[in-house]
Amino acid sequence: MGEGAGGVKWGDWPTRGVRFVSSANDPVADISNLGRLNTLAYTTSRSSRWGCLIAGVGVILLVLATYAFMTGYLPFKLFNSQQWKQAERSGDDARLRMIEPLMNSGRLDGLTRSEVVSLLGPPDDTNYFRDYDFVYWLGPERGLLSLDSEWLVIRFGASSVVSEYRVVSD
Repeated sequence: MGEGAGGVKWGDWPTRGVRFVSSANDPVADISNLGRLNTLAYTTSRSSRWGCLIAGVGVILLVLATYAFMTGYLPFKLFNSQQWKQAERSGDDARLRMIEPLMNSGRLDGLTRSEVVSLLGPPDDTNYFRDYDFVYWLGPERGLLSLDSEWLVIRFGASSVVSEYRVVSD
């Protein structure tokens, strides 16, 4: 075979269905087989795209799950008065896991002081949140950096029934 530009022999070039012809010693690709090559490249890239998509979705789900557990979005636990009372300052996250169901249930609405004590136990003796009547420690603050604590604070109205309750951080 003849020599092309740069001293490369025509027979040394990988053709794979593409035929090279010479016109003034410059190779020009015969595009008669280009459609078959394009289909092969498209099929390969399509399966690679699906693999990348599946891997990307898996990585995103893993990151979201890790973030959820690291930032305190713990699985919820139904409120249980006995477990609430036992979890007092034990370092157990039971109160943190029960607080959302308790708040959403409305069980504290309209309770008297004695009913709250019967349900949650005696309030914690603390100097925090003096403007509330009852204060209950829930646990370390949910989040990546647990620098503070979370507390359930309860205020009673003029008729000695619960008028306000919420979760606060110190």
